[in-house]
Amino acid sequence: MRNSQQPLHFPELGGKNRLKSSSPSAGSVWLARLTAGLVAGLAGVLLVGAVIHVNRLEGESNRIFLAGLAAAAAAVFIGVVALMVLAGMLESQRRTQLNLQRMLTWQRRTFENIESALRPPKEDERPHIPPMPEIEQQSKSASPEANLHFDQIVQLLQEISANSLLDDDARQAKRQTIEAEIVEKTTEQIDALLEEQEFARADRIVADLANRFPSSSALDALRRRIQDAREQVETRAIQAATRRVEDLMGLAAFSQAIGATEELIAEFPDHPDATGLLERVRREEKLYHEDNRKNLYRRIKQATARREWQDALISAKNLLEQYPDSIEADSLRTQMDTLEVNVEIAERQRLEDEIKDLIRRQRYSEALTKAEQVIFTYPGSPQAQALEEQLPRLKEKASDDADTSDKVISDE
Repeated sequence: MRNSQQPLHFPELGGKNRLKSSSPSAGSVWLARLTAGLVAGLAGVLLVGAVIHVNRLEGESNRIFLAGLAAAAAAVFIGVVALMVLAGMLESQRRTQLNLQRMLTWQRRTFENIESALRPPKEDERPHIPPMPEIEQQSKSASPEANLHFDQIVQLLQEISANSLLDDDARQAKRQTIEAEIVEKTTEQIDALLEEQEFARADRIVADLANRFPSSSALDALRRRIQDAREQVETRAIQAATRRVEDLMGLAAFSQAIGATEELIAEFPDHPDATGLLERVRREEKLYHEDNRKNLYRRIKQATARREWQDALISAKNLLEQYPDSIEADSLRTQMDTLEVNVEIAERQRLEDEIKDLIRRQRYSEALTKAEQVIFTYPGSPQAQALEEQLPRLKEKASDDADTSDKVISDE
């Protein structure tokens, strides 16, 4: 391969080596056409003169002259046709030669431009360009695709200069070698992008390679490599999201589980596992709420049967709050007043039992405090009325109890 630092030399297509034209000039073509026109005019004049002369002659001499005149006119017509055909051929040849000359001139200029682009400038011809930090920074931060494109352009120019001196077999072998080198570099670059999960950039590089080498056998392998890497990343991401969603469902945090699943679908909209996970979360949420609603209603019934009115009321309120539109909620709304009354009765009875127990243990001050609490909290209730009747005596007992305690303390 020719060294890219050496100037290229191409055969001169102009000057002394310019292809010499053997075609007729435009003047020759027009001269032939003019001659044909003059001959045609002369033939017309002779024919008219002959007709006039024939009108003056009679007999056999007239017929002979007329036959000779017709033969002369036919010869003149054939000559005119031949001249016209010759003129057309000369014009076609002239245009063909002119087009060929233009094509060779364009080729010569193209080779000269390539040669000047590849020739390194001399030291005294190089302009002094001050360093530009912006350009250097951009060059350092150029994307791998831009660097690859620049290398391909330089390599393409080198191919053009070298291929002009090779035969078809050598040119094909060289093309295969260059293709193998570019495919190898592209494969390394794609592997680096796949490590960073830059799948879109990798797809663009493969598309550029396909535009240059559409029949390359490496294209399918590169596409499969990108697809396999993309599927592996998607699989890992979906597995991690699935574990997180399952943990959230275990905590009954279905709103958060649905949000995490929707984020996964936004990242992988075409993946069936992502959409399937969302359907699973919604199905599990529906089953959970159905079971929870039934369990709350069953707990209310069990607490009512055991006369545990406080537990029954708490469960009823939870059911009404969580499932206000359910059938169980409609049934409980008519029973809430009864439950609240029963809870109040049970609470009064509990306080009454505590007061009796305190009196039995002669803890009159504590019994008095609870009695006043019942009277204040549940005025008009049977317990409050009974305690109001016993309140003076209970106060007396509490006062005697306090005096006894004070006496014991003073004696000590």
